[in-house]
Amino acid sequence: MTDIESIAASEKEQDVLKRNLLKGGLLPTEFFDKLLELDQSTPDRHQAYANYKILTDEAVKSFSLAQPLEVQMKYYKILGFTEFHLGQIKALEEGADNEALSFFKASLEHAHQAGEDEEWTAYVTATVAYFEKNFLALDEASQSPEITGNNRLIIENMKKGLSERGDILYMEDYRVE
Repeated sequence: MTDIESIAASEKEQDVLKRNLLKGGLLPTEFFDKLLELDQSTPDRHQAYANYKILTDEAVKSFSLAQPLEVQMKYYKILGFTEFHLGQIKALEEGADNEALSFFKASLEHAHQAGEDEEWTAYVTATVAYFEKNFLALDEASQSPEITGNNRLIIENMKKGLSERGDILYMEDYRVE
């Protein structure tokens, strides 16, 4: 199955999910969990396109934001996560750094709205700084003790790459070595 066929199949599945959500046959948390499962189903995260389409669908957005605060925060969390993956996809396309930055900024805004944990917020903040070529902000964000593990290694590689080249090269810097 090609990427396009996979995304089309996912969109059909998401249409069913949407109908079930809006008709009350699926709890919002189950809906968001299913979208996360779809996101994680492919290593290249191209399911993010279909997820973004359904999450920004006016009916889904209005329904989600009319729910209790916990559901609203879950909506913003999955939306921000999806936008981050779209930013990564764009970051790997030649000449699409501005599009990537727009998705990363939206991801950061939604991480704040979702009340995301400090590690994720600091990591996304550092990624935005990298794409803005703002070494000082990247260095400051990288000092966050909340950033750990692979995220710490990636941010350090971004700092090193930006410092050495003065420019972004995500495919080279997004690594854990």
